[in-house]
Amino acid sequence: MNRRHFTTTLLGLGGSSAILPKVLQAGTTLIAPVNSGTAELSDPAPPTLENQYRGYIVDHHSPDPPAITYGNFDPDQWFRLYEEADLDHLWVFCKGHHGEAYYPTRVGHPHPGLKLDFVKAFRDRLRQKGMAFHAYYCIGFDDWAVLNHPEWALLDENGKNRRVRPEETTHSRGQWHWTCVNTPYRQYVFDQLTEIVKDYGPDGIFLDIVGQPLCYCKHCSALYQARYHHEIPRGAAADQNWRETDEFLYQTTQLGFVKEAIAAVRGLGSKAAITINGGHLDFRKELMDLLDYTFAEPFAGNYLSAMFARGDLSLAQQFAITGIAGS
Repeated sequence: MNRRHFTTTLLGLGGSSAILPKVLQAGTTLIAPVNSGTAELSDPAPPTLENQYRGYIVDHHSPDPPAITYGNFDPDQWFRLYEEADLDHLWVFCKGHHGEAYYPTRVGHPHPGLKLDFVKAFRDRLRQKGMAFHAYYCIGFDDWAVLNHPEWALLDENGKNRRVRPEETTHSRGQWHWTCVNTPYRQYVFDQLTEIVKDYGPDGIFLDIVGQPLCYCKHCSALYQARYHHEIPRGAAADQNWRETDEFLYQTTQLGFVKEAIAAVRGLGSKAAITINGGHLDFRKELMDLLDYTFAEPFAGNYLSAMFARGDLSLAQQFAITGIAGS
């Protein structure tokens, strides 16, 4: 598909926690699943992607209680701020880096602090105001999935679970566990995307943390052996054969995964605009051409720099940064 023309800048509000979640068994939710993502006939139509100019995302990766309880969560208070900001689209968290779902998932782990359906609360308000609803979903990091399904973990050369920045215990980005999409975690992701599409009918879907480091799990090992007829290189050999390992990761965890994700969404009849976190500096043109628009999240060492820009990368010089994000 062709790139969309530049339309907006998005601000991200960093709400990440360095506290690892206390792992709880997934229990029954306090609320019933949403029956339909269909808008009421009386609701105003949201703007098309080309006409979405002013959007926002609250980037809140929230671990289980007691770290984050959502005890004082008031969607009306949040939405009043969105209305005052004159937004025409909003990105709503469906699953963050800790693995907690913000809706009553039937296959995963709903955030136990929420007493209502977070996604439905905002979906309904957005529909009533004619604002577009984009669903945020994290792929690469998922603490709950790895801690409850160790066989889904991304493994280093020594067979240990790989985590992001484990040596920086006080870093605000957290110590999330990497998952491997060449394991059955891949189907878990597609099952949750199916829930989100069927139950909430989003206008857009944003997939975060697509792509992963080299993994030595049994699934990756089997795929690598079948493709290259030898084991995954280790140590200095992996560095020397970086073209081969890079191609493997591209074909299996980037291009192949994105193709399957798009097919899963389109197979449900959804026309939601689909993209991933990263631009042409991160991914090959072959993959980028599958997406409905380009998204870039610059990061210059702190969250004050983590602004979100959306549009055609060829028009990058036209980006007009309108504010900063807070942490």
